[in-house]
Amino acid sequence: MKKRIIVDLLMLILFLVMMDYRLIRNFWHETLGTLLFFVVIYHNDLNRAWYTSLFHGRWTMERTISLLVNAVLIFSILSAIGSGVFISKNLPHFIGKAPRWIHYLHHIGGYLMLISLGFHIGLHWKSLLFRLERTLGFSKSKVLPWVERLLVPGILACGIYFSNYYSIGSRLFMLPIPNARSLPVTLWTFTFGYLMIISTYGVIAYYGMEILKKMQRRK
Repeated sequence: MKKRIIVDLLMLILFLVMMDYRLIRNFWHETLGTLLFFVVIYHNDLNRAWYTSLFHGRWTMERTISLLVNAVLIFSILSAIGSGVFISKNLPHFIGKAPRWIHYLHHIGGYLMLISLGFHIGLHWKSLLFRLERTLGFSKSKVLPWVERLLVPGILACGIYFSNYYSIGSRLFMLPIPNARSLPVTLWTFTFGYLMIISTYGVIAYYGMEILKKMQRRK
């Protein structure tokens, strides 16, 4: 249980810090990206039962949506890491200078990962929260659910603000961003801002799924 929580938190921290290319520069971006690759492999090994379960059981709406989100997340990870090998400044180049589309794929894959990771966390929030509560010894606390509900409006407000501040939509679709390099930012504000963006998509996924479940039960 603790091992899974540590792995999940490590992946999240690595991703958040790695995204801040302007401040950590290329060497640490590639180093953290390589480390993230191996942690992701270990995470998949811990959850390998999910892959075998795809061929068994009934396909509900919840299960189908979860599969689609996971598929997009896996695609974004493979796109970002796979293209990163070809544009690396530290690894030997196998194809000479990488074509521009590979740079685009790396860029889009990273921001697609940001969004799909949020949805992935949201869809698995109940199990993640259960593990965290068990790990911290809060499994019988009645306060945490209320704290969670109180935090939601603040998370959404911060997520919307930072999504606009960092022009996430424009970055995802490779649109021009005026004065992008002049944005005042530190590693901590950047990490917090991106955490709020991920959390916002997590909130949307979690409560969106809860609404869909209620609608299904009423039919």
